[in-house]
Amino acid sequence: MGYDYQALGGLADRIIIMAYDYGAKPEPLDLVIEAVEMAGAVVSPEKLVLGISIPSETAESLQAKVGVAKRYGLDGIAIWRLGLVSDEMWNGLRSTIR
Repeated sequence: MGYDYQALGGLADRIIIMAYDYGAKPEPLDLVIEAVEMAGAVVSPEKLVLGISIPSETAESLQAKVGVAKRYGLDGIAIWRLGLVSDEMWNGLRSTIR
């Protein structure tokens, strides 16, 4: 584990899980889930936000990452590089978060 999530969870109101830069594009869903589960084991999900790197994702994989955040009851998502979100991605996000 790269971070002391338990200590961070005691100090921070929110923690962004930067579950990306694994090398593969789009980011492997199993590794994203592993990161979420690792943090969620010691920090309540309402304090956790899933960080998503848009340059690493497709519209479909972005929806899958949002699904992970929902499934684990996270507080939401944080998108890196908003200016790179395509219309297709925005449309997918709109349909996924309703």
